[in-house]
Amino acid sequence: MGKRENRKFARRETNYPVHVGYGPDLVLVPCTLKDISDRGARLLMPGNGDVPDDFLLFLSESGRAHRRCKVAWRVGDQLGVKFVLPEGE
Repeated sequence: MGKRENRKFARRETNYPVHVGYGPDLVLVPCTLKDISDRGARLLMPGNGDVPDDFLLFLSESGRAHRRCKVAWRVGDQLGVKFVLPEGE
């Protein structure tokens, strides 16, 4: 019997290169998007202890596609994030 999924929003598996951006100088750190839903994502990011709890996730090289994120959990080289939605969404 498979693992029961309790998430409200279905996650889509991926293995896509993305960047995390943070700080006043917008430090960009490469990482890998492992899965994503409408409300959050799981990132593979070795050394993620230096990444603050709030940051921008850049989904495209141009920077047009991005999400404001808040860290939900950290386990080893992975972290789970919730997307911070604009007011009213």
